[in-house]
Amino acid sequence: MSNAKDALLESSNLNKTLIVKTSLTNYKDKIEIQVFDNGIGIEKENLDKIFIFGFTTKQSGHGFGLHASALAINELGGEIHANSEGIEKGATFTIYLPNRKASFLKKMRGVNHE
Repeated sequence: MSNAKDALLESSNLNKTLIVKTSLTNYKDKIEIQVFDNGIGIEKENLDKIFIFGFTTKQSGHGFGLHASALAINELGGEIHANSEGIEKGATFTIYLPNRKASFLKKMRGVNHE
């Protein structure tokens, strides 16, 4: 969300838009979260680099935010993907997380209230 905000601030687009959409996948086994913005976009050659630790296109960036997000999502058994048609074309980030019930999560953490 922070990167989407920054992308919107950098964009010359006057009608700035940020949309967050959640849904279940067709098999209802995963939760899908999509973040769309019509900001500055991502250069095609950078799409496969943005989750690498230390990679940044920002002057004041450290290249940690998207890397840490990807690690956390992977730790939860999920995945994250980024797509952009290029500069000034916006970007879409799609996150898939397992659709686990609270009781399953408590069991995984060793919490038992019985």
